[in-house]
Amino acid sequence: MHFCTFTKMMAMRLIISALAFTALAACSKDDNNNNNSTPDNAAVITFTTPNAGITYLNGDNLRVQGEINDADVVKTAKVQIKNKSTNAVYYEQTISVGNLLTYPFLWNWTVTGISAPQTATVTVTSTDTKGNNTSKSVDINLLP
Repeated sequence: MHFCTFTKMMAMRLIISALAFTALAACSKDDNNNNNSTPDNAAVITFTTPNAGITYLNGDNLRVQGEINDADVVKTAKVQIKNKSTNAVYYEQTISVGNLLTYPFLWNWTVTGISAPQTATVTVTSTDTKGNNTSKSVDINLLP
């Protein structure tokens, strides 16, 4: 093997090694095993209605309305209404949002099956395109 060919091969190996090191360094993770390249921002969920502590009777329309904002793009939105004491689920729905930064939500549930006064929890959960979940809840009162 000629000295010139050997030198070219060594130079190529050094260039390939440098490129591999640069690529690995760009994909590094911090001490918490999080990817440093793009920060994860939690979704912000705001309720317009219902307000905490409001009372609904059997037959009333319980309107769950508000907005989800997520810089990581909202993928799905879910509402769940359940008995705070027993965790019995009264109403639940999940929808595919279609990858939006802001999603105005609106769900309606006709209150039914309430036989005694109780507290219920209304929870809205957002899942972003990175698979992160954010939830916000409000407690309401249900009466027969």
